[in-house]
Amino acid sequence: MRAFVFPLVFILCRIDPGQCQELMSIKPGKPIVCYQSFDDEHVRIGLSDKVRQLRQHGAGRTRSATIQVEYINFPANGEARDAFQYAVEIWETELTSSVPIRIQAEWRPLAAGVLGQAIWGSAYANFGGEQFMNVFYPVALAEKIVGHEINGTSEPDIFATFNSNAAWYFGTDGNTPSGRMDLVTIGLHEIAHGLGYTDT
Repeated sequence: MRAFVFPLVFILCRIDPGQCQELMSIKPGKPIVCYQSFDDEHVRIGLSDKVRQLRQHGAGRTRSATIQVEYINFPANGEARDAFQYAVEIWETELTSSVPIRIQAEWRPLAAGVLGQAIWGSAYANFGGEQFMNVFYPVALAEKIVGHEINGTSEPDIFATFNSNAAWYFGTDGNTPSGRMDLVTIGLHEIAHGLGYTDT
């Protein structure tokens, strides 16, 4: 996993903005792949005070964003789903949006050495309220800026896939055993890609 991430925006054109202001959308060509490292890295960053407080207040907690997940083929025992949902809840406390973010999360075999992959569902330019004209914003960001759905409520904003053959650790305590991969950490990472962060 690489340590550097940058917000991804595509500059569409460098022409007179007055000539290129209609709503435009693009679909990504392929997902961003997260490869496994075979080095044990025992580094842990604890939960923020904000996340910890929200988790302690149970039903009374509030979130600054809502993330809805459609789970596809996740194991029936619920361990993988619970671990990914934990990652989702962390992002819900760190993001602010009045528009729900929809994730389609799939559990299936991927190529050897691949832990997961993710991508935004679409990106939009000239949707109204954006800082720059003729620049594509991943859909979750565009919807946050404009304050309403752009791609419709039946289309996922983020597509994430996790390798069902990987040696996963499903705990939420950060105490990942040697030789295992922490699904919470990879889940956080893949959601970040779906929100528009990628490395170059």
